[in-house]
Amino acid sequence: MCGSFDWEWFTTEGTGTVVTWTVTHRAFSPGTAVPFVVVLVRLDAGENLLLPGGWTRDTHGSDLTVGLEVVAEFTSSAPRDGVPSTLIRWRPANQAN
Repeated sequence: MCGSFDWEWFTTEGTGTVVTWTVTHRAFSPGTAVPFVVVLVRLDAGENLLLPGGWTRDTHGSDLTVGLEVVAEFTSSAPRDGVPSTLIRWRPANQAN
C-alpha cells in the first residue's frame, strides 16, 4: 500500500519501459562528468513500480524515446566515505551486453 512502511523485497527481471528522462548539465559533486542522463523506468514486474537509473549510451539522451524497452545493468561504484554502492544503468533491450 502506498505510504506504508510495510515493505518487502522481491526479485525482478530488471526490464521495463522508459517513462521520462532528464539531461543534467550541472555536476552535483566534484568529479561528476556532465552532462549525464537519468532515466525513469516503469518495471515490467508491476504497473506502479518506477525505478530511476543512469543511461548507458548517449550522454545527451538523443537516442531515448518514451516507451523504449530497456534492461538494467548493475555496476559497483567506488566507495564513498568507505561505503561501496551499486548503481543502476539502463540500456536498450535490443542492445547486446
